[in-house]
Amino acid sequence: MSLTLSLPFPNPSLPSLSSHHHHRLLLSKPPKASSTQISIDSPPSNPCPPLPKKTGVIVIGAGLSGLAAATHLTSQNIPFLLLDASDAVGGRVRTDTVQGFLLDRGFQIFITSYPEAQKLLNYQTLDLKKFYSGAKIFYGGRFHTVSDPLRHFFDSLQTLANPIGSVLDKLLIASTRIRVLTKSDEEILSSDEVSTAELLSRIGFSESVVDRFFRPFFGGIFFDARLETTSRLFDFVFKCLALGDNTLPARGISAIPEQLAARLPAESVRLNSRVVSIDVEEGLGSVRLESGERLRSEMGVIVAVEEPEAVKLLAGKLNRDPVRKKTGSEHGLLVFLGG
Repeated sequence: MSLTLSLPFPNPSLPSLSSHHHHRLLLSKPPKASSTQISIDSPPSNPCPPLPKKTGVIVIGAGLSGLAAATHLTSQNIPFLLLDASDAVGGRVRTDTVQGFLLDRGFQIFITSYPEAQKLLNYQTLDLKKFYSGAKIFYGGRFHTVSDPLRHFFDSLQTLANPIGSVLDKLLIASTRIRVLTKSDEEILSSDEVSTAELLSRIGFSESVVDRFFRPFFGGIFFDARLETTSRLFDFVFKCLALGDNTLPARGISAIPEQLAARLPAESVRLNSRVVSIDVEEGLGSVRLESGERLRSEMGVIVAVEEPEAVKLLAGKLNRDPVRKKTGSEHGLLVFLGG
């Protein structure tokens, strides 16, 4: 059996609408390895019962976006079917247990100030463990600490003298923090946008601080080492970092999708069910599974998958491209089709 780990773009310096750029590393899974993800499917020797031919809403993708959509549908008592090609919920947000160790797949961090997360998740149950509010950056043969001055004031005094950017760069970080904190989320997400790299250049950050701090740190968060991710997302995450704590659940990052999935009707979540096409007829959506079975939706289809898969599923179904393509990056996508 194989275990596929999704890793951020490699950078020796540093260890959710977003841009992702990653490499795949295929490792052999030890005999005693197990996944902490929940799987609602029956074993292959005991096939699942036939899928319903018709439901209220069909949600494609059981990552965080799809789970959040399903959670809202549940709260409104709207019947739905959540389909995913994988063997567990979570999408990129996965954890495996290998010989007693919890291994998150890829660069994972949970920021407590995410607005939607505050609405949907029970933080106490997640048993969140906090990280230091800062980063250690390896440069010039040793580690240098970059600290949040409002939370680690005395540590931040040493930050002023380290080679990770100039004093002006550090003042610009402070001014950027003030700028994003004075804007609402709505203002940030509707503002004029450029790439993150272009935004940092316009603000006046030096190339050294971009290469030594912003590129490895935000490149890891966005899975986009070239920082082509929209400036809106940079501002949004920068604001969340300023307001919240950097954490991980005690049981691994998969505890987040597991908590969301546990609140859904068990019969509404179907795994190992790859959707290969979507059709829209007379205002109603239908999907065809890899098995050949067709399902109809009375209210609509929600496509909550990554950009490349969405482009395949939606090809020719819309009057315009569902996403704006950006070279070298992938986007999470949420599209609703229906009346």
